[in-house]
Formats: sequence, structure tokens, C-alpha cells
Amino acid sequence: MKTKFLYESHLGGCFWSDKELTYEQRFCDECCDIDYLVGKASNIDEAKKLIDDISHPFRNLPSEDLEDEEDREFCQYTDEHIKELLEEFER
Repeated sequence: MKTKFLYESHLGGCFWSDKELTYEQRFCDECCDIDYLVGKASNIDEAKKLIDDISHPFRNLPSEDLEDEEDREFCQYTDEHIKELLEEFER
């Protein structure tokens, strides 16, 4: 399978690209923000790992850095969004 690049959009959510985007392609002239390269994946297991890492951002922090139990359980992306990202990766 071809390598794909996962980006976290400055507008929210994530998207895959078949190629690594340049700074100019990721930069938004309107708000001066940028889409963030999360990583690249060549197979479904690597894609799942990238999505898991971004969907549970506080998982690997020491417990003293977390405000409360809600932080430990926080998931930025819905199950539906995660499912869509995996389906998009496989296309």
C-alpha cells in the first residue's frame, strides 16, 4: 500500500494526503494558522496507531499533569470520525 500522510486541520478534524504537503499548502492566509503533520502510514496498523495517538492526547502524560479524571478520558474525535479516517486511509 502507498504511504499516506495524516494532517490535523487548523479548522478541526483530520485528513489524509497521498503526498507530503508543503508549508505553503498547509498555511491558511485568512487566519495565519497551519495544518499540522501528524505522521505517515504505509499500512492500516500504522494508520490506527496515528489516529489513536491523536484521539487520546492525554493518555501518556503523568497523572500529576492531568487536571482530573475527565482529562484522562478525553477523546477529541468521535468514533464516527475515527471510522471515517480509517475508511479514507484504505481508499
